[in-house]
Amino acid sequence: MASVGLEWYKTGTVSVTQGSPTVLGVGTHWSVAGVKSGDAFTMDDSRLYEIESVGSDTSLTLRKPFQGATGAAQNYAIIRNWAATMTAELAARVAELVNKYESYIDSELNQIIGPKGDPGWSYKGTWASARSYNALDIAVYNSALYIVLSSHTSASNNAPGTTNAPWFALGLSIQDATESTSGIIRLATAAEAETGTEGTKAMTPATVTILIRNTLRAPVEAASGGKVTVLYDDLGNPSYMRRFAPMMIKELYRHYFANDAAWNASVFKEIETQVHPAFLKNGTVIKELLVGQYLACNMKNRACSLPGMTQWTSITHDTALAGCKNKGAGWTMSTIYIRGFLQALCLRQGYQPRGNTDFGRAHDMPRETGLRIDSGIPGVTGGNGATKSGTGPASWNHDGTESGIADLVGNMAEYQDLMKLSDGKIMMPADNNIDLAEASWPDTGACFDATNGTPDGLNSQEGVPVISDTVSGYSGPPPTASVPLFFWYNRRNKNVQRHSD
Repeated sequence: MASVGLEWYKTGTVSVTQGSPTVLGVGTHWSVAGVKSGDAFTMDDSRLYEIESVGSDTSLTLRKPFQGATGAAQNYAIIRNWAATMTAELAARVAELVNKYESYIDSELNQIIGPKGDPGWSYKGTWASARSYNALDIAVYNSALYIVLSSHTSASNNAPGTTNAPWFALGLSIQDATESTSGIIRLATAAEAETGTEGTKAMTPATVTILIRNTLRAPVEAASGGKVTVLYDDLGNPSYMRRFAPMMIKELYRHYFANDAAWNASVFKEIETQVHPAFLKNGTVIKELLVGQYLACNMKNRACSLPGMTQWTSITHDTALAGCKNKGAGWTMSTIYIRGFLQALCLRQGYQPRGNTDFGRAHDMPRETGLRIDSGIPGVTGGNGATKSGTGPASWNHDGTESGIADLVGNMAEYQDLMKLSDGKIMMPADNNIDLAEASWPDTGACFDATNGTPDGLNSQEGVPVISDTVSGYSGPPPTASVPLFFWYNRRNKNVQRHSD
């Protein structure tokens, strides 16, 4: 391949006529040299004419008529359009290189696997007599799959399974597939696959389990050492979930007490071998608890635990709860028991996570920052100072690692289910029974009492709230038609959680 240089082209002489766009050459080789449309023609290095076309080695046409004096055997110069020239040159060189590379690869593969042949096996449906079969064809015979070893015409004496028949049993049996749930592709039946009416669908091997590696779950589990996994809801939305195995009361609370004597004298002693109520569902131990690693965002009206997202806020408790439960069986909002378990776990680890407590940064460690939702500068007051889910450092996670639950401290208020106050009375199930209807939550017999409150609740100096078996004073006015009888423990949506029963 010829290479085009970068110098101006000045070979030969030219004849030009004033008012005419035609330029004739003597001793020129414009076509061979690669002169083309878009290059510039000049006679005096000051006035440039764009070349419209090149007719031959000795003829070209300017885009505008020549304005200078008519003359013959004149010196001239053609200035190349380097960008176009080099692009074309580069493209040609790349094409040549690719062709050489492909030829090399074909040659190497030919040495390894032989010349290219037929695409491979072909499914022929149910075996039939008097049919031509080629090597690597696959057919069904008595609900079993066979592959052809050599080309032949079938007959009763060479059917699959007969002596010396040119068939090899694959060890797979075939059954018709059935309709599955919404969102799952229905596999073709044997009849559909054989007739070709559902050629794009697959058949269902009755004795084979097909495992498809999840492209998101696998790297998440690998990076976290299995502590975090990815689950999908009824709409296919993913959620990052932190996994917890059941823990006993003693594992979580023994460290509070100075010695065994103090522990043995405590109320925890008699229940020390019981699992924490976060792992109990109506008295039954659940094998695993999965808690959303991040504050929930809204994905198609489903609460999803995903990093780097803007959280789902300014919604009612009922909307938040529905956004969790509608994800499918086992999904629900974080509960008071799960929150209590996480707090106890942090204390047991001796680790106090920090968080966004100062407009995008930690007030006690200002260099620790997250990405503010409003794109503001961390620490600058005003605007929406909340940070996107999980964008803070690992020290903002419950265990101080990248695999921990993020944003337990600060950032924004969070809903916790399974607890409410009704006229000062604490109403909640005995354990993490997420299926118990709110109307059936029992009265625990405990109340929040306001030490300086008044029966009419009009005393704004309510004092320190205490736990009591009765309510003698209220910190606010009694319930009316416009003020509900109960209020929820918190205000916004927490990361979702799921039970594995």
